Amino acid sequence: MKAILIDHDDSFTYNLRHWLKPLCSQIEVFNHQDFFKTAPKIEADTLVVLSPGPKNPIDYPQTLDWLRSVPKHTPVFGVCLGLQMMAQALEVSVKPYSPPLHGKKSALCILNNDLENLKNKKVARYHSLYCDFESGQNDFEILAVSADDQLPMWVKHQTKKWLGVQFHPESFLTESADLHLQYLNNWLQR
Repeated sequence: MKAILIDHDDSFTYNLRHWLKPLCSQIEVFNHQDFFKTAPKIEADTLVVLSPGPKNPIDYPQTLDWLRSVPKHTPVFGVCLGLQMMAQALEVSVKPYSPPLHGKKSALCILNNDLENLKNKKVARYHSLYCDFESGQNDFEILAVSADDQLPMWVKHQTKKWLGVQFHPESFLTESADLHLQYLNNWLQR
């Protein structure tokens, strides 16, 4: 499998690339502005990864427009801001979270049996926004939440080939990062 990693000006982008390497034979990294200027062809066996980043999803209108127009069979994986952009593109409210979480670990509470091997594993959180999936009509399924504050941590869309996480699977603070990658791989094979 190949991957296109769209960098939204985040210092974790190359850590995320390294985390994806066992899954993807080729990973091209594009700055978000360059990606939309060059508009590379996305082949059937290509995973598009939306990186974390600073700011709010509305500060990346080109990514939001692309998400609204991408064919539903195109696999998209969003990390932190990437998940928030997926939600925002489909009119889910993205709200401030207080206090901001930067380098905080939270245990996972699993809501879907496919993630059972991640039960109680701790994940690294670096965010000041969250997705309110209870706002409006949407087709997102929450697969896991944080045990301490019940925020969605693993989410998938029911009709689009979209999967997202609010935490950072590539962070050294995330336990069993290989199991998170295994779930991503299993999801891609479906």
